[in-house]
Amino acid sequence: MIIMGVSGFLFDLDGVLIDSMSYHADSFISAFSEYGIDVDEKTIYDLEGKEDRYIIRDLLEEKGLLEEFNIEEITGRRRKIFNEIENTKAFDGMRDLLLDLGERYRLALVSGSNRENMEDFVDKFFPGVFDCLTSGDDAARQKPHADPYLTCLDKLNLDREEAIVVENAPLGVESAIRAGIKCLAVATYVDKKDLAAADEVFSDHMELKKYIKEKFL
Repeated sequence: MIIMGVSGFLFDLDGVLIDSMSYHADSFISAFSEYGIDVDEKTIYDLEGKEDRYIIRDLLEEKGLLEEFNIEEITGRRRKIFNEIENTKAFDGMRDLLLDLGERYRLALVSGSNRENMEDFVDKFFPGVFDCLTSGDDAARQKPHADPYLTCLDKLNLDREEAIVVENAPLGVESAIRAGIKCLAVATYVDKKDLAAADEVFSDHMELKKYIKEKFL
């Protein structure tokens, strides 16, 4: 049965459309280690959805090191390492799903990534697919605040009741909920229980694609 009243889909990027988070995590861990700071993979996954400089700021603050290190310096090193090691791929079938959805709905990308990285991945994997992009540079506050998704709704001229968010991270789910938008979540890198606040939670991309095709196409 097709769900009526929906006019747009708002997708997160990393972990939803592209399999990139392991490279992001490794680049954070490597950059921090160069400054003698230990960070584990789960900590990075728990902060997914924020722009990298805010992740670095939050981790330094948590460790009581905010005054000892330069955030922009570590951010620059993190990005350089990421560009050297990343071998990102789009998740199977997601481009085809976007093309099918694009025939009926407005499509947007809402990511905590900086705009340059976001546009690079869009050009590489999803050229011409999205009606608008909202990066970590575009909203006043990052996920888990509502700002990124509310900013995107304004760009699309959509009401929150007309949109569906597709996320994979706890902070992203919280952002969608705060914005008052229905949220689908796929457990790419975290346990399903960590995404329980979403309206629907899926174990993998196969389940997610099946649901979207059955309910919206």
